[in-house]
Amino acid sequence: MIVLVLTGCGNTSSVSISETTEEVYEDGVDKSNDESNSIKSEQNAGFEWTPYMWNDLYTQIYGEQFHDDFDAYVNAALNYEESFICGNEENTWKFYDFQEYVCPVLSVLVNDTSYENGTCHISYSVSQNEACKIIAAFRERIEKLVNESTVLSDSDSMKAFLLYYNYLQKLNYDYDAVYSAEITDWFPYRGLMEYTGICQSFAGGYSYLCNQCGIEATVVYGKSDTQNEAHVWSLVRLDGDYYYMDPTFNLRDESGVSYYGMTRDRRMMEGDFLPGNYNICYSGELNGNDINVENSKYEALWESVKVVAVERNGDRVIVRYENDDGEEKIFEIR
Repeated sequence: MIVLVLTGCGNTSSVSISETTEEVYEDGVDKSNDESNSIKSEQNAGFEWTPYMWNDLYTQIYGEQFHDDFDAYVNAALNYEESFICGNEENTWKFYDFQEYVCPVLSVLVNDTSYENGTCHISYSVSQNEACKIIAAFRERIEKLVNESTVLSDSDSMKAFLLYYNYLQKLNYDYDAVYSAEITDWFPYRGLMEYTGICQSFAGGYSYLCNQCGIEATVVYGKSDTQNEAHVWSLVRLDGDYYYMDPTFNLRDESGVSYYGMTRDRRMMEGDFLPGNYNICYSGELNGNDINVENSKYEALWESVKVVAVERNGDRVIVRYENDDGEEKIFEIR
């Protein structure tokens, strides 16, 4: 974890948010006054934004030197500094792709980086005043998303599901971005701030929210073996086991969570994505055969076509859903 003092943005580092917990959305309709469809909670999570959270998977892929250099880069960029000491030029080449899903706000602040004699130089896309406003708005949005979804007592498994469900209700797929060469803004930043985009936007956004809560998560790039179509989803670690989560595919279901907690085999079945072709973290270092994704704990949810209600009950989340036959079932997450 890093601690930042945003000296370039005045009091931006103390953005306040409302104590009121907003309700989730059901079928794209505001249900803020509908008690039957709310995620019931007794207090906000008290969560405060950290620009990015490092996890063990990143260390495995990129190493500690990259961690140190990226840490320095984030500190410099969020404080609108023009340069910083960087130990490795090759690491600066990786910042651009890595920042998209690890610290998404940088994708709209930073225009380019260059390296010379141990120093990395940063050029910006916006003015310092505009950068401060963007950082403040992003911080407020992330704190709002986490605090309206989770409470202090939630387990990681509860947080991961509640973040997924709440975030999913807000999303709209941008079909124009898929078919237009002129629209290139696919970054997770857009998925978090505008609630629209494509698979890269949503998987990156969800992974970022999980990491913000201390849950190890990243993105996975894959290509369908039969349809030759590229796709991106999330890899999340809960209680020591990895699972695949696909918010984009769930948008097709409109109100189900059938692509939550998938195993390796389930991911192959849903889209014909072969593990050997996966690119985990966009790193080129790990594929789907390098990660064990075998726990079928969430198998019951794969048959959900409609979520009727999500309720918090003490130390558990109760998911009420309907299957293809219209039968209402219950799944508990602790």
